[in-house]
Amino acid sequence: SSAASDGYKRQDYKETKNKLAWGTNPKMTYVNEKDKKELEQQYDPILQKYRDPSRENEIKKVEQDNMLLTLAKNKDRALRYEQTFNVITFEDKLKGLESHPDYPKDKPWKFKGGSDTNVDYNIISGIGFQQHHYAAPDKRPKEKPVVVKQKETTTTGLRDYNIITNRYLELHEEKCTTDKMIEKSELAEKYWKTHTYDSITGQYCDPQKEDEFQKREKPKKKYMDKMLQKSYQLQSKKRDCYIIPVSYTHLLAHETSLHLVCRL
Repeated sequence: SSAASDGYKRQDYKETKNKLAWGTNPKMTYVNEKDKKELEQQYDPILQKYRDPSRENEIKKVEQDNMLLTLAKNKDRALRYEQTFNVITFEDKLKGLESHPDYPKDKPWKFKGGSDTNVDYNIISGIGFQQHHYAAPDKRPKEKPVVVKQKETTTTGLRDYNIITNRYLELHEEKCTTDKMIEKSELAEKYWKTHTYDSITGQYCDPQKEDEFQKREKPKKKYMDKMLQKSYQLQSKKRDCYIIPVSYTHLLAHETSLHLVCRL
């Protein structure tokens, strides 16, 4: 029974091998050394061309056609995303192709004045957009009217100090003293902002501030003293109630009092 089942399996395996999905099994082609040498000798690696002139011309023609096709595709792609005219000479790049179905249609042009520049003139040449702009003359932005602002001159608040002689024009000594007083007051204000407490004496540098602090702390101090007195009284009472332990050696040495011996 086992031999018969093995025979059926072999028969099924042969049938699956004979009935392939792509039809009959293709014949094996053997390549010998002669064929390999012939293939190698078809191309000259030094001259970079085929030895057969007809094949060389055919491959050159195919490469040239592919190059022209690639250049044409690149040019079409560039014209889709670039300007259809020369920005320097304003000549149309697609002249003569107006009848072609893929000829680009003229889109409505709109100038965004505030998005790409904050001025209404060319920043390189300094000339207005009506004379120097990349767009066609009829599509160039209009120039804004120039408004000249006049500077208001005031008579008040004139300088009364000479920067060359470093002196006031009037009342030099009095103004210097006032400047020193103002400078001292500003420095004192800055100093007392960071130097309010003396860590050595444990007091505030300002006597008024120290008095205010003592007034605030006085009732707290009284309350704390009362609490300490109460705690001392309780501790003293507990000490009186304590029983002193007596050892056996004390009894032998007769160092304990009579009432303690009776209690023991």
